[in-house]
Amino acid sequence: MIGLIILFLSAILQATLMVNLRLLYAVPDLLFISVIFYSLFKGKKRGAYFGMMAGFIKDIGSGSVFGINLFGFALCGYFLGNQYKRLYIENRITHFAITFLCTLFVSCINFLFTKLSFSETAFFRYMFVFTLPYCAYTSLAAVLLSKSYLKLFRG
Repeated sequence: MIGLIILFLSAILQATLMVNLRLLYAVPDLLFISVIFYSLFKGKKRGAYFGMMAGFIKDIGSGSVFGINLFGFALCGYFLGNQYKRLYIENRITHFAITFLCTLFVSCINFLFTKLSFSETAFFRYMFVFTLPYCAYTSLAAVLLSKSYLKLFRG
């Protein structure tokens, strides 16, 4: 139940408050941060379902090709849920690294399905101008929010 509340609060904050915190074309992705922390504590099955719900919500609000975030978030939720016993999740460096790598993965999926199909954006320009700032900003937000998520999802 707490997961659904966090999911909807993250979606509301993402749509309202986070838009005002734009930095270098990047906005921290609270929905994806929620998926990462939820999956680390709840396992692969629940992490994949939570990722599907968060990706569905993000796809509805994004106006992009439907299903990209649903697929990417669910895949990351499953993978992180599968690895949760092997990771030292109390460390903030781990939070930064996991979030950075997962956002990079989802951004590459997004590029493959949308940018190659609909625009002439070069891969390296997309990576350096849009993706890397997005990954770094989301990872920094994950580190700053990690104590709160650890308290919420630990139970």
